[in-house]
Amino acid sequence: MIDSGRSTLFVAERNLPFYLGLADDGRIQIGVEDDAGFPRSLLETTDADVRAWAEGVYRTYCEQARRKPLDDFE
Repeated sequence: MIDSGRSTLFVAERNLPFYLGLADDGRIQIGVEDDAGFPRSLLETTDADVRAWAEGVYRTYCEQARRKPLDDFE
């Protein structure tokens, strides 16, 4: 992903308490893991209300995060 030059990496001061995936085809994935970091549940939906909520969560975290230059990974 880094080598493609099409990635943007953000670093947040706080962790998102669940996995959040926003796919280009409209799918949203929300996942949780147990205390050992083992995935326990994954919800996938194309519901428009869930998409709006997920995009809001993503936007909030990005606004509170700082960008990390991709050059830092070379």
